[in-house]
Amino acid sequence: MALAAHRAILRHHQTIAITWLINDENHRLASALDEAGLAYIAVDLKPFSRLVRNPLAVLRKIIRCTQIFRTLKPELVVLLQGWIMDGFDGVPAAYLASVPFCSYIPLAHSPTELALHKLPKVRAAILRVFFKFISRYITIDEQQAIRLRNWRRNAQVVVVENFIQRPATTAQCAPGARQHLGLPAHSTVLGVVGRISFWQKSQDWLIEALEDSTILEDKLLVFIGDGPDRSRLNELIESSPWRAKIFQAGWREDSTEIYGALDLLLIPSRAEGVPLVMIEALARGIPVVATDRDGMKSWLPPAWRFPFGDSIAMQQCIARALCGDGSEYWEEIKRRLAMAMDEDRFGRQFSEALTGFSASPK
Repeated sequence: MALAAHRAILRHHQTIAITWLINDENHRLASALDEAGLAYIAVDLKPFSRLVRNPLAVLRKIIRCTQIFRTLKPELVVLLQGWIMDGFDGVPAAYLASVPFCSYIPLAHSPTELALHKLPKVRAAILRVFFKFISRYITIDEQQAIRLRNWRRNAQVVVVENFIQRPATTAQCAPGARQHLGLPAHSTVLGVVGRISFWQKSQDWLIEALEDSTILEDKLLVFIGDGPDRSRLNELIESSPWRAKIFQAGWREDSTEIYGALDLLLIPSRAEGVPLVMIEALARGIPVVATDRDGMKSWLPPAWRFPFGDSIAMQQCIARALCGDGSEYWEEIKRRLAMAMDEDRFGRQFSEALTGFSASPK
């Protein structure tokens, strides 16, 4: 999404210079930036969560970022934060370099919402300290904006809804897509697309929820993505009574290959912002069944949403989404999609947010 923001911003401010500061181990992002011809500096940006284990490494990172900020003298530093502790090293670096900064953050959930039951009040108190160090935020929907203001009441929060490119085709079941993913050609395919991370995406719960279900008797389930829990997911699949019906396809760059293979997208997540995979699937006419949380609540009809952890309700939603044509829902979905695919809207809103933050006092 940040790359899309970069392109959209340049449409409105062609003279602006944007330099990326990226982790030197993020080869996928480096390749994307190289391909797009965008400037970046690759440095050792290990996760801030390593502070307890290796505080000296984090201190070196902060010092290095401070030096880069002082050299570049940016009008604004934008911290790309999936979660408040992601990239937080940029905060003290920006303070030390005396440059204004803001956070582009899609998740602002509390420990209770994330089911972090161990010392939730202590965790919340620590997180509140982190949120108070940042006064300016760009986020992706009103629910996250409310959460951010709960963490810091006087925060400046701007909502810029996600953007996707208009797909070249809305046809499902693209020829050869299933073959490329190693799937049988003639089956109903349910897909889970995204980072394999159990604490957030709940792929482990899904495997366990399907054990006593008959839903995979005439369907297949495929996981598309990579992440820290991929090996554990493999173990769960191997021990599942439905292991012959469950596939892992790994990370895929080609969206046509991904969505062309699916009859339905499934999002069993505990927490999301506004999932891009949901918008991309809907833009191709693929129904989406998801937990009744976060951005899914504003995008999907009630018939396609289920309470988190309710396997029976999930199965009923899947049956409804696959059996009906959903015509009563698609008119509103298409209205939302028209906004999501409006690059001019996205670029204008993002540019206005950055301009306002860079002009406001620190």
